[in-house]
Amino acid sequence: EFEELHPIGEYESPSLSRYHRQDGLGSPLVVRKCNRTELRPGDRFLPRHVSFSATALLRPQVNDGTGGQPAVLELWNPYTTHAVPGPSGTAGLATDTSAVFAFRELSLGSVPTPFEMFVRPDEHRDSEGLYFFEPHQPGKIPVLFVHGLMSSPRTWIDMANELRANPEFNARYQIWAFDYATGKNFLRAAAELRQALCEADAELAAYGDDPSRHQMVLVGHSMGGLVSKMQVTRSGTHLWDSIANLPLDQVQMNDQYRRQLAKVFFFEPLPQVQRVVFIATPHRGSALASRLTGRWSSALIRRSPFENGLHQQLIVSNPGVFRWSVFWRFPNSIDMLEPEHPLAQAVDDLPISDHVKVHTIAGTGYMTTGFETGDRVVPLSSAVHCRAETELQIKATHTHIHRTPEAVNELLRILAEHPY
Repeated sequence: EFEELHPIGEYESPSLSRYHRQDGLGSPLVVRKCNRTELRPGDRFLPRHVSFSATALLRPQVNDGTGGQPAVLELWNPYTTHAVPGPSGTAGLATDTSAVFAFRELSLGSVPTPFEMFVRPDEHRDSEGLYFFEPHQPGKIPVLFVHGLMSSPRTWIDMANELRANPEFNARYQIWAFDYATGKNFLRAAAELRQALCEADAELAAYGDDPSRHQMVLVGHSMGGLVSKMQVTRSGTHLWDSIANLPLDQVQMNDQYRRQLAKVFFFEPLPQVQRVVFIATPHRGSALASRLTGRWSSALIRRSPFENGLHQQLIVSNPGVFRWSVFWRFPNSIDMLEPEHPLAQAVDDLPISDHVKVHTIAGTGYMTTGFETGDRVVPLSSAVHCRAETELQIKATHTHIHRTPEAVNELLRILAEHPY
């Protein structure tokens, strides 16, 4: 299925802290699959162009008697093979497993930037969704990364590069990622992730009984931690009651819109998720959202005329039903990070399912708004969670904490204990 072979030369990537290379036989490559033909269950969750690390080895063969000297080009997977037969016995394989991450970053093309997806969250639906880094591998546990505010899956490149350099990780895990427009209400993003995970689970059932599929680990940075939390909680009527004084089925609206709101405000924990790692997650918001910076950022968000029209019709058709927090507009992502916002407080009150293990990685050592210690954005008091079985505090800023060696090592330690 490999349609392009790219030899590796000199390269640098601003997203990579380290480069994992090894001398040996063969030539490291980045190989690419460009055809979107779906050959296996789950292939529809692959990016448009899928890149892999490989090592090419040109091996001469016995003369075929025609005077020519045939040769065979072998492509080896450096994650599963570390040594191959050589002219003088077994020899190490030349590898460069970091190049594929730099290649993916440089070949993104004209995808919308995180800022564009933040400012106009309704205009980039084709760029959102659940993605597999590689075709699904039955028997390996999915580790799903969820990025934070005004970010994208690219923020995980450094961590993914470190994880993939670890043989134990490669033997047991596969990487998934979720991309979403961060200007929208994160409850809506959570609903879209929930639906995508259910669709993926139903499709991957074609591989047969695979317990690893139901041992999923979610890793969320910043607001991505809140999106992740919504996959392992039970809403009851708590969220809806925080914005309205009538049950949803008694509110005047068309049935299609009612079904959309039901997916956002009413849900059960996903049984396939067994563990969540919160990294710099603002469980109780951040005071920055209430200050000038937050207000300015919130004012940049432009919802589509269709979304604005739905909200206006809902308010006009239901006088006195909705609370002040949603009267002028449905809250966007910045609004819901305000510590005093009723919907944000309702999210914080939702209990995490008893079957889910929780871990916290929090930034400290820097002052945040309100003169609390934290990571300059999220105070430590907001980043901790009462259900966390382990809590690691790292001296790091909000945008850098998930790239630190301490965070990588902590995640590897957590994954070494999983499943329980």
